Amino acid sequence: MASGGRGNVLELAVLGSLHETPLHGYELRKRLNALLGMFRAFSYGSLYPCLRSLLNDGLIVEEQPPAEGVAPSRAGARRSSTS
Repeated sequence: MASGGRGNVLELAVLGSLHETPLHGYELRKRLNALLGMFRAFSYGSLYPCLRSLLNDGLIVEEQPPAEGVAPSRAGARRSSTS
C-alpha cells in the first residue's frame, strides 16, 4: 500500500467500493467522487496508478470482458478473494 496518507485514503476507498461490487474505472471514480467528493476529488491520474498498485499487490483482480460471440459483460476490477 502507499506510504502517504492521501494514497492510503484512496486505496481504502477503492477497496471498500470494490468489496461491494465489481466496477470499472469510470464507475469507480464516479462513486468515489459522489461519496468523498466534498473532501477530495479523485482524478484518473491518481485512480489508475492506485488500481495498478493494488493489482500488482494482489489486492484486486482484473476482470476481462468475455470472448466475442458471448453475452456482453462489464470489464472492471473486483477485490481479490485472497485479501
